[in-house]
Amino acid sequence: MSLALDENLRRALASALRALEERVALARKLYNQAKASGHQLLAENWAAKLKEFEREMDTVHNSTRRMDRLAAQVDMAKQSAAE
Repeated sequence: MSLALDENLRRALASALRALEERVALARKLYNQAKASGHQLLAENWAAKLKEFEREMDTVHNSTRRMDRLAAQVDMAKQSAAE
């Protein structure tokens, strides 16, 4: 992967992660408010959204880790080839 593409992808994933973290925080807050107010159906809806956002956040985290591992492998292969 080229360095420019790697950096662009890293920035895009970081932005996606920040947006998802904000969604998780908001969904958690709205879930807690709905539950505290006795709005069971609304709380269930927010709980489902919260799980969905957390799954998406895990996907982005895992993708970032995978990309880092691949980049490290490419770097090691380049260093071995140069020797």
